[in-house]
Amino acid sequence: MRQNVFKNNIYIIFGFAISILCLFLLFRGIQWSQVFSNLGKANWGELILATLFHFLSLLVAVFRWKMVINLPEVSLASISKSMMVGLMVNNILPGRLGEFVRAIMLGQEVKKSKTFFFATIVTDRLFDLLVLVILGLLSFIMFPLLPWGRHMLFFGGLLLIVGISIIYLLGDSTIGPKIENIFSKWESSSIYKIIFNVVRNLRLGFASIQTIRRGTVVFIFSCLIWGVWFLSLYFALNAFNLMLPLGGMVLLLSSLNLVGLIPSSPGYAGTYHLLAVAVLSTFAINKEDALGFILVFHALWYFPQTIIGVVILTMKNLRLVELVRKSF
Repeated sequence: MRQNVFKNNIYIIFGFAISILCLFLLFRGIQWSQVFSNLGKANWGELILATLFHFLSLLVAVFRWKMVINLPEVSLASISKSMMVGLMVNNILPGRLGEFVRAIMLGQEVKKSKTFFFATIVTDRLFDLLVLVILGLLSFIMFPLLPWGRHMLFFGGLLLIVGISIIYLLGDSTIGPKIENIFSKWESSSIYKIIFNVVRNLRLGFASIQTIRRGTVVFIFSCLIWGVWFLSLYFALNAFNLMLPLGGMVLLLSSLNLVGLIPSSPGYAGTYHLLAVAVLSTFAINKEDALGFILVFHALWYFPQTIIGVVILTMKNLRLVELVRKSF
């Protein structure tokens, strides 16, 4: 337990260090008067549209997770609430703890294993990663390969391959039970009993979309989610009169969301903003214009998500500290 806490602390410290370095590089030499001047010229009508499209993407994500879970007793309302609380936790705490929190919260409500729900979240996220890696490949083919782009795409693709392999092996109707049986032979031992229960619940969670038809539908929903995200990004760019070619917007969309692979402070502070400025600079957009845009675009989803998550947590009389404690 102490070793896990130590590893988590190292990861958190490393993430904050990366964020601080990115913020230093981002703010170095910036002309803040120009940044604030650009903010005053923004078209707030289009920013409202960008925010609405973001929440539409979350609505589609709720339906997709419902399909991945594939349990009639789990309602869309329960999924929506746990998802928003999870997003709020990711925004204010490091280490992507929100993914564990929403599995715990949903598991408590429907009285089912949190490991099962966490497996469905992993599956859910891997479909996002699949779409983003495809978009990344398309965008980097269209433009000269940037060093950071190659690295991000490599690690994203590697994570995708590993994740799909685990889902296939545990979710397959033939291979999955065999792996489960290996651990069941030592179930009398406490440590192997824990491993057995985890493997069994992961297998059940991954097996929920093992049909080609269901997997195809989930992939279509994933494409729709990022299509709506694209519209949100489009209107936000228009609000600041920043014109990018279609390939440039695809590059920005995939880069901003693959940045989650990089350890950072809560809400991707620093890494998110520096990457956006780096991408926009390749299209002759100056640093001040790019920074003003990404600060507002980040705020458009960060603050509403966080506020809604806090409200839901309060209405359900849940303690964040307790949910986070159960994540370890």
